[in-house]
Amino acid sequence: MKFLIFNFRFSKRGVSIYLALIIMFILLAISLGVSLIIVSQMKMMKGIGDSVVAFYAADTGIEHSLYNYRIQGGDGNVSGSVGGADYQVTSPTAGTYKSKVSFAKAKRAIEINVPIGPCNFSLTTQCDTTQPCPGVFSCIGGGGYDFEKVDVIATVISGTCTSVNFSTDGVDIGGGCYEYTADGTEFKFKACFKDSAWNPSWSCDLSADFCSRILDLDITSYPALPASAPPASASTTITIYGEADSTQTQTQLDVDMLRWVFCPT
Repeated sequence: MKFLIFNFRFSKRGVSIYLALIIMFILLAISLGVSLIIVSQMKMMKGIGDSVVAFYAADTGIEHSLYNYRIQGGDGNVSGSVGGADYQVTSPTAGTYKSKVSFAKAKRAIEINVPIGPCNFSLTTQCDTTQPCPGVFSCIGGGGYDFEKVDVIATVISGTCTSVNFSTDGVDIGGGCYEYTADGTEFKFKACFKDSAWNPSWSCDLSADFCSRILDLDITSYPALPASAPPASASTTITIYGEADSTQTQTQLDVDMLRWVFCPT
């Protein structure tokens, strides 16, 4: 009987230890779980900070790309660094720009689509003289062939334009030059497109939404009249054409010519 009682007490002690171990394991598991959650949250908080840096770096890359394309006349493929994050912008298709950034363990990308509509642009003229356009006024002086210079300006109104080619309604004599004969007179002159360095150039880059060329007007021959004769004069109109990406527009320039002896000094 005593043996049985002793055995019974021994068994109860074993159950208590078993329950205590189970409770300890449960508490340990809870502690480990809470620790893992806390550590993961801390990593997440750090990741959010890196993600914000990466996102704004990607946004900076897009702004850099648009500036390169619209203002600097580039293709929009750029790279750079901001806040320690490096960005790389590529244009996989026309009008699409994708900026990718990898910062620490955060990776972010921004993609935008720039509307590419039909090229729509305007042509204007600005006289390089004291006389306003239209109405270029030229005096033929000292037997020479002095004339005026006109700036032909192309400005994008809407859409995306690449380059513009200039021409006029005169007789094409090559090198971006066109010849005119005033109706009913012997006045002849040529109109030549040139760049700012005074080299022949009848096209310019419109990717920055604006470009211009100089239209140099030079008289090639004029009537031989005595000084007592009435003023030898003639007027004509030049039609200037601009063509960009299959879109054509035009403007007109009025030109007045007078023999030098009747021009004011």
